[in-house]
Amino acid sequence: MSENLNSNTKVTAKDLVAEQVSDPSLSTCWSLANKNKGSYFVKDGLLFHNDVIAGHNCEQLCVPMSRRQHILTLAHEVY
Repeated sequence: MSENLNSNTKVTAKDLVAEQVSDPSLSTCWSLANKNKGSYFVKDGLLFHNDVIAGHNCEQLCVPMSRRQHILTLAHEVY
């Protein structure tokens, strides 16, 4: 697991907000959040999507494109 968690993958909330805002793949999501539509919302400056999964309400963090592969790797290979 330590090889998946190095200094290049650690991020502060402020850094993540900046990455979300500058990611073109999230521009529509930001637009919907600003209009209170599409179940997108902003909480503490971070962009989220509200969804129901297996009958449970879930707040899903909108992940910038630059971090998606790492998250998928962590989810599928570490455990």
